[in-house]
This record gives sequence, structure tokens and C-alpha cells, in this order.
Amino acid sequence: MGLLSPTSYHVQGIGPKNFDLVGCSECDLLFLSPLPPEKAFEALYIRFPQFVGHPAYHGESARMALRFYRDRLAEISDVVAAGRKFERVLDIGGGLSLIALAAKLLDHRTISVAQDISREAAELCPWVDHYLVGTLESMEEEIQGLGPFDLISMTHVIEHLPNPVQVLRLCANWLSERGTIFVTAPSRPVGWNDSSPFEMWRNWEYNHTPAHLQYFNGTSMRQCCLRSGLNLLKYEPDKDSFVAWLGSESKKST
Repeated sequence: MGLLSPTSYHVQGIGPKNFDLVGCSECDLLFLSPLPPEKAFEALYIRFPQFVGHPAYHGESARMALRFYRDRLAEISDVVAAGRKFERVLDIGGGLSLIALAAKLLDHRTISVAQDISREAAELCPWVDHYLVGTLESMEEEIQGLGPFDLISMTHVIEHLPNPVQVLRLCANWLSERGTIFVTAPSRPVGWNDSSPFEMWRNWEYNHTPAHLQYFNGTSMRQCCLRSGLNLLKYEPDKDSFVAWLGSESKKST
């Protein structure tokens, strides 16, 4: 579809100078090709700070995000769990884990677990009961032992994953019987379609190349769920982003 240059100085000199944005004609997923090298992921998420001092994670922006998460978790609790609270919550790629805080605000008895490959925020979230640093695969048994989870959150995480199907399959194994996976992510620039100027992508605020590896819509999210042993319970576009609820295959879409 077009070429995207890296937008982060952290990866300058690491990997390709440009990435193709490719569209799948079968599932409608948009993704970067090739994948960045492992050193790029290390530079983006481990070697340089992401949360401390970043305005998006503090002040009014953080308060707005917390209200959004609290309201959405309350909605999931009412619609999917018949008003029952979340006993255990897992926040994948949690960072400062406002999801865990939102869950605690709804019910202080909630056991919260956050995971991140960086330890930057591990000591900054007193509302997290168990903060795990490392990859999901390396901590699979530990996470399994802390579950099952009534809510697994992936807020602006799935677009960063080299293999989202593999991660969702792990999540499916960690869900409780009434559990839900809550996903938020960027989708497409507002007003974009196949005939739009590609410059819209280069100027888009969510063009974080090569941190954002893929961009889902309703069609591609449903296909991803099918390959992960999950059911897409709800898909809700929101300007250039989306909110999705995922559950076990036995649950019906709403």
C-alpha cells in the first residue's frame, strides 16, 4: 500500500529504513512488513523509558483514561457477568496498569496482576497485587497459577504484538468460565479508505512505526478470534480506534 519510515529515534540504525504497509485481501488486516529485528523491540520497550514523565500517563489524560476504563469494566460486568465483580484481573502490557486501578475502584477485593516486558513501572503501581516482568511465554506457568481471570486486558497492546494469535491463545487458557478479554487499539485514520492518499497514514497520530505492527478492524479482529479459539462478543469502532470484547467460543456475540 505504501512505505512508512520509522517515527521513533530509538530505532534509528536498527533494522530496515522503511517498512511496507501491507493489506490482506482475505481478512482485511493491515500490517508492517518485514517485522523489525529483536533489537528494535528492546530499544522501544526496555532500554528507554515509556511512562515516567510522559503526559499521556499523568494528569488529566490519566484521569480521563481511568474514567473510561472504569465505565467500560462496569459495562462488561453488567452485560457479560450479570453484575458480578471481577475476582481476578490480568493486565497484559500493563505499564502503569490503570485497568488494575479501575478494577480496584469497582471492587477493592479484586486481585490484580500486571505483566510487562519492562520493569520501568513495576514499583509505581501500588494498586497491582502481582507485577510480573518478562514475556508472557516465560511466565506462562506463573500466570496460570494466579488465575483463572475474570478479565484480561490488552489496552493498546495487540497492535504491538508480532504474533497476536499466539498471545490470544494463551489468554483463552487463562480465562475463567465467565471471563472476558478487553481489547482497545488503533484501527485506521479517520475517513481513510483504499483510494485515500497514503499521506494520511504518514500524518496519522497513531503512525508509530515500527512499534505498531498491525491495524485491525471488525473483519480482521473476528478472523483473529477464530484462529485463537475465541469469540468476538463485541466490536465497537471509536473514530480511528476500536474497543472489543472477546470470550470463549461458547459465548454468543452481543
